[in-house]
Amino acid sequence: MGRNGLAVRSDGVLIGVPNLLVVPGGGWVDGEPKGVRAQIARGTLLDVIQRVHQRGSVVAGVCTGAMALATAGILDRRPATTHHLALQDLRKTGACVVTSRVVDAGDVVTCAGVTASLDLSLWLVERFWGLQAAEAVSRQLEYQRSPDVYVEMERAKWGVVIGAREHPEPRNEQHAI
Repeated sequence: MGRNGLAVRSDGVLIGVPNLLVVPGGGWVDGEPKGVRAQIARGTLLDVIQRVHQRGSVVAGVCTGAMALATAGILDRRPATTHHLALQDLRKTGACVVTSRVVDAGDVVTCAGVTASLDLSLWLVERFWGLQAAEAVSRQLEYQRSPDVYVEMERAKWGVVIGAREHPEPRNEQHAI
């Protein structure tokens, strides 16, 4: 359940390995009792993140959902971002903080706060279905995409990042190893 009571309920139980697991954030900064910080404390979410990641799923952290990915250990020495008010907390983990709206490290993708989730979504559409599909969705939403996407090229050259294209230089605080 989100900060303002928004609830997303599942139709069923996660069985098998999804192509993509999206972990939403919310409630991290102010410690909301129903937000991502509370879900991390419960522990179940971390087990799911680790399991699907180990089995080959792409895992995406939206906003402070990146803190769940970091706590699960899948951001260690990996480029990542989160909501600007949680960047200090992300720096305390093993993640390499990059201050771009979207950070694609191949099998792990994160985005900054709130509206950056639209850019993450459109980036994933581009990655999985191509630039034309992403542009069509962007037009339908009447949303101007941000080009501020950091792609870890080391993983891209191994074919993990499918739809990678050139982007302007990101505002990096630390380069990934």
